[in-house]
Amino acid sequence: MKKIEGTPYAELKIQTSNIWVDLLSSLPLIVVGLFLVLISANTTLICQRIETKQGNCKLTESKLWASRSQEISLDDLQGGKVVQKRKGSSQVVVLTKTGEIPLGNATRWGDKNPIANQINSFVKHTDIKSLNVSQDDRWFGWIFGGIFVLSGVLKYVWQREKLYL
Repeated sequence: MKKIEGTPYAELKIQTSNIWVDLLSSLPLIVVGLFLVLISANTTLICQRIETKQGNCKLTESKLWASRSQEISLDDLQGGKVVQKRKGSSQVVVLTKTGEIPLGNATRWGDKNPIANQINSFVKHTDIKSLNVSQDDRWFGWIFGGIFVLSGVLKYVWQREKLYL
């Protein structure tokens, strides 16, 4: 280090940084954030009843990049229930003659009993002509994913900017 005369600083410190090291140190935050955004889904069950046991249901899971649908005949639909999962999370499942179909992700937040009750009410009461229930988990992934992406970008910008201060 060389002392520079005539400046208020006793020494001039030159910092160097590799752009790839800065990028790689920020990349995990950005990747986790994008992953959270991409796996976030809105799951919807829509049923239409034509007659007592005639009609169909469509279970749709919509994510940012894709949508997946499954048809369920009204004759196969048996109801809905809330299943307790590990670590205090719960999940709504649609009961059919062939088994259980998950309605959305297992989460720890929100009361899921009203959704299961709506499905059960639709199955029991044949005078109800339609059902539309959904579980929207996108807010969690988008908020926390956005925080992670923003943190990663800011970390990278701060590391690059401090070289020029």
